[in-house]
Amino acid sequence: MKLTKIISLITIFSLLVPYLSFAQGPGEFTQPTPITSFFGCENLTFTGCLVNMANWIFRVILFIAIVLGAIWIILAGVAYITGGGDPDARKKATARLIYGIIGLVVALLAFVITQVLQQFLRTQQTTF
Repeated sequence: MKLTKIISLITIFSLLVPYLSFAQGPGEFTQPTPITSFFGCENLTFTGCLVNMANWIFRVILFIAIVLGAIWIILAGVAYITGGGDPDARKKATARLIYGIIGLVVALLAFVITQVLQQFLRTQQTTF
């Protein structure tokens, strides 16, 4: 019986959510911010804006890769420690650790290479 009440309340609330999102008064509407201002493209050409967007996307992917690499290394360390005396488990954990380090090195080299190329080609870039 309790589950039925909970499901009923969730259903009623989910039906009311659209009304809450349109709760703005008629004179209170503001224009949404264009996506170009998010990437710092207000005073740039189309090409410069594309470069800024690509830089932003690349940095987000790089951040995700570094976080995943660090988590992979931590999990490999835990697997190595919990492997006990089993040589096969330690071998697998050592391989995971090596793969995690290689992944981090590749991600950092990708960042360094793009920075060097940007400085070499002198492309326009916005600092985030």
